Amino acid sequence: MIPKFISSEYNKYNQMLPFICPDHMNEGIQYKNYATLLASPYKCNYCAWEVRNELLRTDRNEIFEYYKSRGLVVEDIDEYENKEKPIKFRCLKHLEHVQHSSYSNLKNTQVPCEHCRVENSLSTLNRNLRSSLGKWRKESIKLCGNRCVFTNNKIFDVHHLQPFNEIIKEAVNILNIKIKDKYTTEEYINIKRLVVELHNKYPLGVCISNKIHNLFHSLYSKESSIEDFYEFKRRYELGEFKEILKDIS
Repeated sequence: MIPKFISSEYNKYNQMLPFICPDHMNEGIQYKNYATLLASPYKCNYCAWEVRNELLRTDRNEIFEYYKSRGLVVEDIDEYENKEKPIKFRCLKHLEHVQHSSYSNLKNTQVPCEHCRVENSLSTLNRNLRSSLGKWRKESIKLCGNRCVFTNNKIFDVHHLQPFNEIIKEAVNILNIKIKDKYTTEEYINIKRLVVELHNKYPLGVCISNKIHNLFHSLYSKESSIEDFYEFKRRYELGEFKEILKDIS
């Protein structure tokens, strides 16, 4: 410690006294009283912070591997300082988005990617709301003559030409409600009412056998458009999927 005062200026035990730490001279003058100096194992606050950061530090390779094990790609491992500092990463399922989380927070987070969390919550809401579509389903089945539009089979799924998830997103956006894990009773009732109402502005569903339905979504995703369906139907009628469907149990 390099004192920046003279002995005649010292007059009491808890007086704040100026000093410079020889290890952190660039930080300039600091202040500490004699009582604190006796009690502290560190020369100055900067010394204490360095020791704390070193204790918090975890091996970079261990950090990298842990993020990787959670399905995350670290953007710049060289940015890592300690387990409390946020690190940039991308989720393997959502590579277009850069996100941030410290190693410490990641350890305590079940789903680290915010976009995955929204998708999970949306899937739950999707399942819960399907029971409210009884009228829409009956009208869709009636329109298709109670048969699959591809095979004429009487065992089928009812496919949304306008993706159900998109209708749900539209409803929560209109209501200015975020997609989340839990809703108040009022929020849920309002979402349910509006989802049913919004179905009226889109075409009814289409009856499709489960095997063909799964093939369609594997090719065009869950967020497929009406145009995607009619393109798939055209390809089906041309026999493009005959061999593929033969191999699907």
